[in-house]
This record gives sequence, C-alpha cells and structure tokens, in this order.
Amino acid sequence: MHGAAAPAAEDEYHDDVFPNVDAPDDGTPWQAPADLEEHLYELCEADDGYTYLRAIAITGLYRPVSVADIEPGATDRPVLTVDLPDGRRIAQMYTVGLLPRPHPEVVYEFVTLGTLAAELPDDIDILVVNAATPCQQFYLTTEEERDVWADLHADHYVDGRLHDRIDTRRTGAPESPVLLHGLACGAHLCFANGDAWNTLDWHGAGHNSEVERLAEWWGVHSREDWLGTQERLLSREVSPWYWDFVLGARTSLIEQFGPRVDPELWRQCVEVTIRNRMA
Repeated sequence: MHGAAAPAAEDEYHDDVFPNVDAPDDGTPWQAPADLEEHLYELCEADDGYTYLRAIAITGLYRPVSVADIEPGATDRPVLTVDLPDGRRIAQMYTVGLLPRPHPEVVYEFVTLGTLAAELPDDIDILVVNAATPCQQFYLTTEEERDVWADLHADHYVDGRLHDRIDTRRTGAPESPVLLHGLACGAHLCFANGDAWNTLDWHGAGHNSEVERLAEWWGVHSREDWLGTQERLLSREVSPWYWDFVLGARTSLIEQFGPRVDPELWRQCVEVTIRNRMA
C-alpha cells in the first residue's frame, strides 16, 4: 500500500483500516449494511456493472487518505494504492455503509464519480469499489471509461439530493438499547444530513467537509476548541434556556401522566407556566 502511515502497535490502535467483509459460507444471501449496498450486491450478482456505476454516481464514494497527508502544510493528498504482481496499480473506494470505524492513521474523504473521472492519477490502472466485500466491483481507468463516469455524474449527481431522509443501518449498529436511545436523540441532525442515525462508525460528509462544518457551525478550529465545546455540551452550556425550559415541562408531564405526552397538553403547560411567571 502506497501513501499510508506506518502501522501502529496492535495494543494501541485497532486495525480496521479498510473494510473486510466475507460472504456467507452457507450460500445464503449476504445481509448488507444498508439499502445502497444491498442494491449494489444485487447488481454484482446480475453482473450489471453499468447500473452499479449509475448508483454510485448518485451517491458518491469515499477514498482513504493517510492522516500524514492532511497535516497542516500538506498541499497534496495522494491516493492510497495497492500494486498487483503484474505491475498494475489499484485504487480503493468505498460506499458509506461499508466504511470501517474511524482510525487514527487513515481518514476517508468524499469524492464524486465526476471528480474521479477528471482527477484520478493516470498511473492508476484499476478502480475497485468496496474491495474485499460481497459487493466489490472493478473498473479499468481508461479514457473511454472515464468519459462514462463523467457522463453519469453529469446526468445523476445533485449535491444534497440525499439529505432529508432516514437512513438506518441493518448491520453494525450497537445493540445496547440505552445507546440507541441516545443516538436517536440526535436523529434529526442525521435526517437533515442524510446520514445513518444508528451507527457509531460515522464519517459524515468526509473528513475535510466535517472539519469545515465544525469550523462554520461550532467555531472549532483546533483540538483545544473541540475539547472546550465538548465540555460545554456536557455541562449543558450550549443550548439556550428556553430549550431546557420546554424539555423540562415535558419531563414534568411524564412524571404526572406517564411517558406518552400529548402535544397539546405539552403546549398548554408551557404557555400557562410562562403566563403565570409573567404575572
């Protein structure tokens, strides 16, 4: 593998750098992590590489990048590649449902099929999507093939088209009901961004885009900013007082009437309490 950082000790970091998913040994259908990967698996079974390309033209892919290549001052982010015995070079890309848990030495950047058509280095001979999984697919990176990628991107990719939707992982989700309840509390944000709500192995819109989001929406520009924001969140110093007030009214109603709170009763409780306090 070219461009990757040196491997860390096994007792220090986990080794889930790339996905490695085996097909069932008994011949039963593979349980894909989400709708997209199930669709791609069906297309692989049907040997329909063109429709497979069309699907990933809509959704985009994620490419691994060594953390060493995104340090401050780094101007180039080389594509991680693998050399075949015959000298050809492979680049690995993945759909979001198959990305492994975050790793301290490798991050994943979002990339469209159109960007790959224009910017994938010429010394890469093969593109493999979802390598070492039951829905892997290989493509040559010839000029004619890149033209197909560019056309599919122009026809099908729309920025933000996959936002405002519920995405639920079928595999890889935590089993703890308490943890799932906690994740569900932030599901509205996942809905808005089109991300899976029930997973901890989260890469969002790709490393660079997530860094930009943190800077724009939270004012986080450094590790110190991040730790400070986490402390404020844990101390409930981020939400405005009226959010806490409205949620406190709901908690009070739950104590009186049980867990199923009537929305109209909740609204009346908040309004009456505020009017009484003003009086």
